[in-house]
Amino acid sequence: MQNTQNKPFQTFLERTGQRIPLTLFNQFVAVAKMFSRLKLEVRAEFYFNHDTGKFNLYFPQQRVHRYWVENDEPDGTFVNYMLDKNDQFCELVCEIHAHHEMAPFPSSTDNASERLPGMSYVIVGHLLKDIPAVTARTFLPTEMHTDLEFSDIFYADKGYVTHDYDQLPSIKAKWFEIVR
Repeated sequence: MQNTQNKPFQTFLERTGQRIPLTLFNQFVAVAKMFSRLKLEVRAEFYFNHDTGKFNLYFPQQRVHRYWVENDEPDGTFVNYMLDKNDQFCELVCEIHAHHEMAPFPSSTDNASERLPGMSYVIVGHLLKDIPAVTARTFLPTEMHTDLEFSDIFYADKGYVTHDYDQLPSIKAKWFEIVR
């Protein structure tokens, strides 16, 4: 993890010293690989649960396409759900999406939408290869993106198995609308 003591601005993960377990990253990749076989993008969100001290991987309802993915839920849907159903406060700390077989370079659409200061953004590409490629960054209050290291966001947790993309999280098919 980079030394962040002298940085004037920090992401949630830098500020708290928290990182997302790689087990959750692998679960996202497992889902993204399924969509990649259809040449479709897919997105998810990582939340930090302040009451449990753990991270959650959440797939919002979305419209998926070869060159884009759109969230079909209002902002805050998962936060409100966790508060209403479990009386737990969760905070969105990282957005992640897949570019299926394409390189994980931010598109002009990504540049326009990934603009929340302090949010970590991850793009995963080349998903049909054994080891996918990853780009990570954040958006600064100075109106620019800056790269992050993968290890600034994720860590190898106890349940982590290297490149094990077989653990699928619980998702519902009705959450995804394929647009051709």
